[in-house]
Parts: sequence; C-alpha cells; structure tokens
Amino acid sequence: MWFHLSKKKWKVDAITNLRKTKKGYGEPQVDRFSVAPTLGRAFVGCPHATEGKPLFIYEVHVVNPERTTDTADYETTHEHLVTEAVLVNEGGRIPVSLVGQVVVGPGEAVYLKIMYRNWKLDMTYEEEQQVLWEVSDEIWQFRRPSRAEATAKLAELRIHE
Repeated sequence: MWFHLSKKKWKVDAITNLRKTKKGYGEPQVDRFSVAPTLGRAFVGCPHATEGKPLFIYEVHVVNPERTTDTADYETTHEHLVTEAVLVNEGGRIPVSLVGQVVVGPGEAVYLKIMYRNWKLDMTYEEEQQVLWEVSDEIWQFRRPSRAEATAKLAELRIHE
C-alpha cells in the first residue's frame, strides 16, 4: 500500500500523466509526486502539510514506485516516487482511491517524527491505523499515544496475527 496527501480533492480515479516541474514530477501545487507506505509517514514527508489543516488521503495503487535518493528524511518517511518510468511500467494508468481526510493538530507532526526516528516504531498501514489514528466519518485524527501505549498496542496486534 502507498499513500499520498493532497490539499485538494482530485477529480480523477487514476494517474495517467504527470506534470513536469523543475524538481521532477508532481501533482498540481507540489514539486514531486511522492508516496509513502503509511499515512503517518506520508504526513511527515508531505511538503505542504500544515498542522490543523485537513489534507485528502489517497491510496495510490502503484506496485513498484522508485525509492527516492534525494530526500534527507528518507529514514523517517520511507518516501518513494512515482515517475514517468513507473507510470509506463504500470501500463500508463495507476488507480487511486480516496481514503478520507487527515487532520494533525499543533505539535503532533513533531510527535510523529519522534515516534518514527527515536522510538523506531515500524508499522504496517493496518497496524498504524489501529495504534496511531482515530477514524470517524472518514476523518483521521492522531491519537498521540505514549511510547508505552504504542509499543503495548503494537505488541498486542502482532500476537493476534
């Protein structure tokens, strides 16, 4: 699973072309089209994420995006890129699905970075959804668990797999 965050709701259900920019390829208003394996990592890597402002969450059904080599925070975001080559390899069409919207409150983006960088929490999308997010009416809000709470919940989920 791969996720992308956008300020605007898209009117399409698939990526069929990429806008050329000075820094690569991206959706309108963005200098690149990046995806991350979880919502939290996508938020941390999102260049236009603003605390308190909702962003649209899209699942990008891409099989093999390119690992980015020029991002200073790759270890935190696990960011990959959808490029022209990736689009061609996907047959010229990459489906996208609207998942909902995410709102991260003041100070919570830093907290997310601490969770990934310092606590070394490595979770799947499904695990992250249960450990980090409260979802109501397709609005995702960060739960802000303590390190002990997050670690215990993650361990509990993995025991029941």
